[in-house]
Amino acid sequence: MFIRLARTPALGLKGDQMKVADAVFSALIAAIVLTACGGENKPAGADAYPVKIETIDGVKTVFNPAFSKDGVVRYALQDDLTLGGEAGGAESVLNRPLDLKVDAQGNIYVLDWGDVDFKVFAPDGRLLRKFGKKGQGPGEFDTPAQFDLAADGRIFLLSGRQHQLITLDGAGKYSSSFKVDGFCDRLGVDRHNRVYYSQMLFPETGGGEEFKLIQNRMALFKTDELGTVKTRLGEYPNGTMLRKVQKDMMTSQSSRESYLTSWLVGPDDRVYIGYNKDYRLDVYDAEWKLLFRFGREFTPVRHPDYSADGPHPEFYPAFSDWRKFFDGAGNLWLEQYVEEGVKDKVYDVFSPEGIYLKQVRVPQTLYLVRGDLAYSIIRQEDEYLVVKRFRMVPDLAEK
Repeated sequence: MFIRLARTPALGLKGDQMKVADAVFSALIAAIVLTACGGENKPAGADAYPVKIETIDGVKTVFNPAFSKDGVVRYALQDDLTLGGEAGGAESVLNRPLDLKVDAQGNIYVLDWGDVDFKVFAPDGRLLRKFGKKGQGPGEFDTPAQFDLAADGRIFLLSGRQHQLITLDGAGKYSSSFKVDGFCDRLGVDRHNRVYYSQMLFPETGGGEEFKLIQNRMALFKTDELGTVKTRLGEYPNGTMLRKVQKDMMTSQSSRESYLTSWLVGPDDRVYIGYNKDYRLDVYDAEWKLLFRFGREFTPVRHPDYSADGPHPEFYPAFSDWRKFFDGAGNLWLEQYVEEGVKDKVYDVFSPEGIYLKQVRVPQTLYLVRGDLAYSIIRQEDEYLVVKRFRMVPDLAEK
């Protein structure tokens, strides 16, 4: 069994403290392996779930075994609503939906990258309103990148080329905006409208005629909703690329599966962050105090396209940075990489306390889960991109 340990000094401890933490983590893993040897896919059953919870240098540390407390749960996805496409009706036509959010009333907010606007749909699929357009004026944006829906109904949007964070009220009317430095690609807003965003940091151009592996980084910031009080929380590793420079031309190669620092804001106003080369996340409060960390034992999946001189890592990341979200109960869902030939989309589900509750397998990629309803953006056979709402039901055929 291959065991990957978490060694990420930038995300927590340093120097001798990190050595102590690694030693304790190693002991925890060894204990878990001895307890759960040969049981990577078994549920806890009647036995006590062998999660290890220790305090390392004053920080609560939760390390789960490779298998979840409630085992593997498979769901069939029954069509419940379609937005866009020929079946969705003329008023719900979507050009290129990029992301979606769902409010407490079940209304669906869709960021349409192709039309450069927002479309808001009622739970029954009626188009309630649409707003925004391409431009440089108030309430207009260019190349929308990320958005989040605040608890009070406001929309916070990162507009790429404008280098702006734009706030719209619930009706879509322009409220405020402020400039952000550089290229910012991620956004999160907590219940008190504290805004978090990450800025990509690229190494300076350099190198020779041979490809060289370059480590990119990102900086994480916190600010108030008006952008007046900004705090730089830290700088983290964020993917690699192969790069070479010939005369005045730079050529680069990168991999979608490169290791990244993955982060998101939870419904409890906490920030979850971890470098996904290892299966570990650190949890901070709004004052950036490290509350606890958690992870699980895992066996890395080898990348089928890996080569020593190529851009892909030898092993896939511990979890995907592309599909991660919190459900209505505050549980964290992390999409997993799977072996070739596995058709299921696989998600690890963790409780707010960091306990590995279950592994969920479904036939489609999920963007959000609310109760027994799952939301996704999929490409149909007719090539239309549509928003789907599914009802999740236990897949008895897989029992």
